Amino acid sequence: MTPTPTSDWLATVFRPEGVRLGIMTVGALPAEEDAAVDAAIAGAGMRPSRRHARLLPRVGENALRVDDVVEFVHAYGHEYQAALVAPRALDDADRVGEIRAAGGESGVAVRVA
Repeated sequence: MTPTPTSDWLATVFRPEGVRLGIMTVGALPAEEDAAVDAAIAGAGMRPSRRHARLLPRVGENALRVDDVVEFVHAYGHEYQAALVAPRALDDADRVGEIRAAGGESGVAVRVA
């Protein structure tokens, strides 16, 4: 796989240990970025189907609610090393800072894709 900005970033921040074994993606990412997440997880000897959390909008909605993402990070962030956020997938892209702050509080490195 050709290195991408995401794969390079993950190589610096994704160090799975203890219960922090996953990577979350917020919204749909381009295929090559999604593949970089799966490759990082597989490279650590784990199955992406178990350690790649893909947050998507609620059924019947077109965008992820920022409040839902922040709540997820606060509730489950202890299980994740990194999060990639596609702001175009959010109901209010201007609030992406709230997701960054939640990540910081939970020890999750956040990158806006």
